[in-house]
Amino acid sequence: MPVKNEAVRDTDADVFNYGIGTQTFSPLYQFTGQTKLVETAKAIQGMGSTTLKFFLGKGFDKQYGVTLPSSITNLAALAQNEPSCRAVLDMPFQQYLLWTYCFTAPGWWADGFSAAEKRAEYTEIYDLTRYLLTRYANSGKHFYLGHWEGDWYLLPGYDTSINPSPTAIQGMRDWLNTRQQAVDDARRDTPHRGVDVFAYAEVNRVRDAMDGKQRVINAVVPGVTNLDFVSYSSYDMQDLSPAKIIATLNYAESQIPTNKAGSIPGKRLFIGEYGWGAEPPDIQETRSRHYAQTLLGWGAPFVLWWEMFNNEPGRSFHLIDPKGGKTPNYHFHQRFLNAARLWVAGFKQTNRRVPTAKEYQFWAVTQLNHPLEPPVSLNVGNLSAARVGADAAVVTGTLRQGIYGDAWGRVFVAWGVRDGDTNPAQWEHVMDLGNNSRFGTNSFKARLRELDLNATYFYRFYATNTAGIAWSMESSSFALSTL
Repeated sequence: MPVKNEAVRDTDADVFNYGIGTQTFSPLYQFTGQTKLVETAKAIQGMGSTTLKFFLGKGFDKQYGVTLPSSITNLAALAQNEPSCRAVLDMPFQQYLLWTYCFTAPGWWADGFSAAEKRAEYTEIYDLTRYLLTRYANSGKHFYLGHWEGDWYLLPGYDTSINPSPTAIQGMRDWLNTRQQAVDDARRDTPHRGVDVFAYAEVNRVRDAMDGKQRVINAVVPGVTNLDFVSYSSYDMQDLSPAKIIATLNYAESQIPTNKAGSIPGKRLFIGEYGWGAEPPDIQETRSRHYAQTLLGWGAPFVLWWEMFNNEPGRSFHLIDPKGGKTPNYHFHQRFLNAARLWVAGFKQTNRRVPTAKEYQFWAVTQLNHPLEPPVSLNVGNLSAARVGADAAVVTGTLRQGIYGDAWGRVFVAWGVRDGDTNPAQWEHVMDLGNNSRFGTNSFKARLRELDLNATYFYRFYATNTAGIAWSMESSSFALSTL
């Protein structure tokens, strides 16, 4: 009977939010003829991520090296009509975090947000939200419309010794309130199911605020009364002890208005950026894993490394390097996401539901205590033999499939009075036990009949799929007289 080609997948595992991920902004290199956005999005998908973060707005052409036609003059037109943007929005990512900047805004809010600026901002965000809710209805996708590090917008020259002006603080509040109102109104006005859009503000100098300075988290965010989410570009926190990281997250969370707490479950603060671009790749893996462990344990819905391809000359902010090499940090992300998908699928198979956020957090934290090993496609083992009746025995073996998206394995047991090692033709008997269909470890039993009471029998389980064949580590033996 042929190997079953159906993939080891589950529809709910394919759309689950696993928390960790990465993003793509202004990549310095590429390896294919595709646009930089499409190429990096496919690399992120290939890593196993269900989350994608990228730039959507005025300046899109400079970010990804494309030419925008003159007909693209607003956000909805960009999302709908620019081929590479449309392609990645149509990809099977479930969470999209988007730096969203309007084309038509006549000015910036640092000197105050005028009525004309509010109208232009509102209209573009409203129209984009309606388009996303309509185009991606019943897709399960969630879109988060936000921006880059807000504190650098407030602090001229990146001067952290000063407080921003009252005009700039109020201008930013008005800007964010306008964007949030546009999203809320579009959600109200657009019938939608199986899709959602949210707004977020990004902060990046939370520790300054804890020291008493005026920053976005304490001077702006509390004034954005219906804000959905806050993103934290967390370079000012990432080198602290776990206890101080938790204290910083708790402080930032305490500044978020509670108006949406009843309608948005879970934490509404996530990590939009972190990274150690000055560190060598092996150090990055250890730091990323431990940082993710703390953040996921706290409940952050996203923990996003900066980024897939490097964007800063002379730094190492990448998971895939300029020569196409995958860093240890890439393998951490890929292995974790692979294991997480298998775990969620197995949990659902056992419990007939997907895990709660708390259940997933507990599992994730326990996985991140140590480096993750490369996954094994098929892992086969012999367990035991038991006598049944006068001339028969039942032998038991196990199979665990370790690569999500692989083909389901087909299981066999080879047996006889001679040990045939790993060559099926050298065994007297080979019994087909059928296809695997279980996430996690599955057991298989075979009844061996017409056995000689005084003979010694050998047996060995093996499995095969489109990736190859795998045998148990060694053969096992038994004699009916001793069972």
